Amino acid sequence: MRRTLVIDTAGPVVGVAAIVGDSCISAVEERIVLGADGWLLPAMADALGMLGGLRTRDCIVLGVGPGAFTGVRVGLAAALGLAEAVGCRIVPVSSLLLRAAANPGFSRLVVALDARKGKVYAAEFDTTGSLPLTLCEARDIPPETAFTGAGAAAGEGACVYRERLGALALVERPDTCGVAAAGRFTQEEGLDPAAVQLAYLRGEDQVVTLARPK
Repeated sequence: MRRTLVIDTAGPVVGVAAIVGDSCISAVEERIVLGADGWLLPAMADALGMLGGLRTRDCIVLGVGPGAFTGVRVGLAAALGLAEAVGCRIVPVSSLLLRAAANPGFSRLVVALDARKGKVYAAEFDTTGSLPLTLCEARDIPPETAFTGAGAAAGEGACVYRERLGALALVERPDTCGVAAAGRFTQEEGLDPAAVQLAYLRGEDQVVTLARPK
């Protein structure tokens, strides 16, 4: 049965999960103010211990953003190093999509991360099916543009701008990074580590590809 390590470091709440098949056997999340790598590596080691390590047929599900520039690079660097050592593939997943998967049952869910400068990275999903359906792709927009209409809201951006949600209902755990729900994505084939791209929405950082470590 396929074993999967999940990593997401796009927002202030970062997380690591261990999944066997499509069942999560361990998930930890932590709010990090500075230095996500100091928390991430020990958390990965613990998860790998529960999995009994990874092999070539296994995979890493990685939240690739949008999110904080430094944060998503920390997660990618860790995932690349492990994937290269093991010889496994990486399944890149939008960090907004991970958070949507953690909140099933909504016909319209707005997921947002705080993008600073008075904006949010936001996308809309229908989470009533087995996988979230994207209704509106990720955008770098003001909160008053993101939080309109009826439905629900999740993500750190929804927490920061909760007074602007209007008719949107804040979900029960709005700041979870969603790593425990990543079992929905473990059947995807994945990519060679060198082909993984980070998804940014701002300026020259919009799409960044990291070269294979030497």
